[in-house]
Amino acid sequence: MTKTPAVPNTLTFTFEPKPGIRRELTVHTPDESTLAVWAASAERFQTLGAEWAAGNEALAGKDDDDPDVQAFRQQRNEQATRALSRAMKIVTAALVNQVDRDWIEDQMLDRKFGLGETLGVITCAVEELRRIRGSAALAAPTNGPVKKARRTT
Repeated sequence: MTKTPAVPNTLTFTFEPKPGIRRELTVHTPDESTLAVWAASAERFQTLGAEWAAGNEALAGKDDDDPDVQAFRQQRNEQATRALSRAMKIVTAALVNQVDRDWIEDQMLDRKFGLGETLGVITCAVEELRRIRGSAALAAPTNGPVKKARRTT
């Protein structure tokens, strides 16, 4: 029987979101439920990115004063704000050291990198966890068969 390697409470890795920007970060080791949240959030950010690109195409040539265009832009801005807020909550909760949280925020405020690069912290953490535990150990958790909801009225 193969024994799963012990996993430390924290993971330390080198984060390099762009050439020339590099920092060693330490994150809390995620449990299975945290990994599931990270995966679902990453998928949602990808979906939002695709929706954003499609929205840009749909708005091409439209009148900015059109109330429908303004409503569409407002809705997209609200979605982007919620997504950024969620991403920052995930990343800052993962980071162990306040100085690293401040560094990430400063890099974003200075426009040295954006949301996509910030989410790289999570990707690096998962890669480090896979390195320690082995990729098979990070398979999607199963809680038994999923049952279809039924109306009881």
